[in-house]
Amino acid sequence: MDPDKSLHYMAAVIQDAIEAYKDVAKVDISTNPDITATLYNVGALWERAAHFSQARRQGKDRWPQKNYYGWLVNYKLEALRALL
Repeated sequence: MDPDKSLHYMAAVIQDAIEAYKDVAKVDISTNPDITATLYNVGALWERAAHFSQARRQGKDRWPQKNYYGWLVNYKLEALRALL
């Protein structure tokens, strides 16, 4: 794994998750690093956004749940921001 390439890949996948939720579910997840990290980790971004959108239409307005990866990002958020 080349960090110069993998960081670009990670950023692209996270941007795709943000776009999927914006386009399909009509919500902005860009300010939720735990959710975007979780979505990067679990994949199937567009399918998950469609599922979320359908649940919202049925009155089940539950945000995606963060997993251990999202929790870790939240836990290390200040250190990550310092690196950027």
